[in-house]
Amino acid sequence: MTGDNDNPNMERENRILDAASSLVLHYGYDKTTVSDIAHEARVSKGAIYLHWKSKDELFQALIWREVWSYAETWISQLEAAPDGGSLFSMYKYSLAGLHAHPFMKALFTRDRRILGDFLTRQEAELIRQKFIMGKDFLRLMQQAGALREDADPDVVAYLMSSIAYGLVKVDEIVSPDEAPDFLRVIEETADMLDRAYGTPDEASQAAGKQIIRQVTEAAKMQFTPSQQSNHEKKKE
Repeated sequence: MTGDNDNPNMERENRILDAASSLVLHYGYDKTTVSDIAHEARVSKGAIYLHWKSKDELFQALIWREVWSYAETWISQLEAAPDGGSLFSMYKYSLAGLHAHPFMKALFTRDRRILGDFLTRQEAELIRQKFIMGKDFLRLMQQAGALREDADPDVVAYLMSSIAYGLVKVDEIVSPDEAPDFLRVIEETADMLDRAYGTPDEASQAAGKQIIRQVTEAAKMQFTPSQQSNHEKKKE
């Protein structure tokens, strides 16, 4: 099995992406130049263009890397959890991931300071949609028995998104000293939603995990060939 550090090109690519991540989170996409990234990564601009044709391509690769880092952590947690196939366990772990992952938080909240002009690009919205539990996902979970039959997936999806948005943005108006432990808050939130819309059907647990696997594989197929190749290389 080959690690990233055994491949000089892959090591350099990751170093460039790490530099871009640090700079974009601090200064935002619009104010970060390829020259800035090259300087931070200790490479030439030409070396960056060996990997990506433009700043947009580099940033899209960065977002995909961060998305899959988030998604793979989330999925491994669900697989390991006894109740990982329930809709609201999925919601709980996804919220915890958003809170801990600055890029996913920016993507979910459409943070214009960080994403800047890239936010208007179609690919940013497509990436965002692939990893949000929307109404189509909820319909699949309802068919699997993990969501009450009389629940309206459109309404539940809107409610879940609204609560998630509020929870990941609340630190802008509530000081850390006044806020309760975030993990406790999302536990309570997931429990509240489970009581309102969940089902006691234990058989839906396995079905729920299978849906997550299917949705993830479908999202993976949206990679461009080069993105998918790079992602698979990182897993080797």
